[in-house]
Amino acid sequence: MGKQHRIKFNKSSQRKAAILELMYSDVCGPMKVRTMGGNSYFVTFIDDHSRKVWIFTLKTKYQVTETFKDLHQLVKSETGKVLKCIRTDNGGEYIGEFDKYCKSKGIRHKQSVPKTPQHNGVAERINRTIVEKIKCRLSHASLPRHFWGEALVAAVQIINLSPSTTLNGSTPEKTWSGKDVSYKHLRIFGCIAYAHVPKDERTKLDFKSKKCVFLSFGDEKFGYKLYDLADKKIIRSRDVMFKENQTVKDLDKPEKLGNYNDDLVDWQDDIEEIDHSISDNPLPEPMINNEDNDHTSTDIDQPEENAEIEQSQTAASGTNTQIEDQTLQEVRRSSRVRTSSSRYSPNEYVLLSDGG
Repeated sequence: MGKQHRIKFNKSSQRKAAILELMYSDVCGPMKVRTMGGNSYFVTFIDDHSRKVWIFTLKTKYQVTETFKDLHQLVKSETGKVLKCIRTDNGGEYIGEFDKYCKSKGIRHKQSVPKTPQHNGVAERINRTIVEKIKCRLSHASLPRHFWGEALVAAVQIINLSPSTTLNGSTPEKTWSGKDVSYKHLRIFGCIAYAHVPKDERTKLDFKSKKCVFLSFGDEKFGYKLYDLADKKIIRSRDVMFKENQTVKDLDKPEKLGNYNDDLVDWQDDIEEIDHSISDNPLPEPMINNEDNDHTSTDIDQPEENAEIEQSQTAASGTNTQIEDQTLQEVRRSSRVRTSSSRYSPNEYVLLSDGG
């Protein structure tokens, strides 16, 4: 009575031989912060053979039954096979309507013993992995917590495309569909993206792209799922350019200026060359005509000679000015007679010559 312990759980590494022979399900929540769509829960469904994960966000956990009905029809149409068994915990959302639906479709419903999550360990472990990936994505992208629903979808998309040791290096998506997967469409969650604005949604002066945040790529819908920073809403677009090295925390940072040291050195070299050219070719000194070597130009007793010197200097400067004026080419002006436009009235255009 006083020394009893729980019985050791057996570790089972065997998977079912085919898809849809066994599926796991579990609900996680409620979250303290709602998603942008007002959801507080999410439910996971995992195929045992392929380990592919389906994820759905819920406002209440009692929406599980309707969600499972939609998923059941989806997997049946994709594979043409019938789901044989589903394993869940003993939660109230899996009792009543959920159990009745399973019986009506011939699906065996296995429920774990109360307070024994080990019986549904695959679903419990995947929920923990998903929550950890949500936290990492929100932290790296510097996004608020109400984006956890978008990070949830992005995390599950990556899980289904990632190789797994349980699958001997294969991916859940390839094991499920039997087709090779592509990674060309993958982008970093929360990076800055520029979505093209259609022509009918902008005017002549509007920009052709809008700045957004990348959230996920579409599964059922084509294009990328983005968050419009200006309009504060989620949009979808096919024509997107990404800057995967930038997040919202980089928007307020000024752009890095280039290194202009090389340009400054070039300017200094040019200035030095100009200085050398000026020093090598000095300006000619003004010519002074002194007929008598015994007298200097500063003699105030000879005003007539000083006047003659000033006249000669003025004549020389005038000659230099005429030479410089001759070197300048006159602006050529058209001789064509100007006429008014025959297509537009004068009220519809403005000429630069009008002064307005």
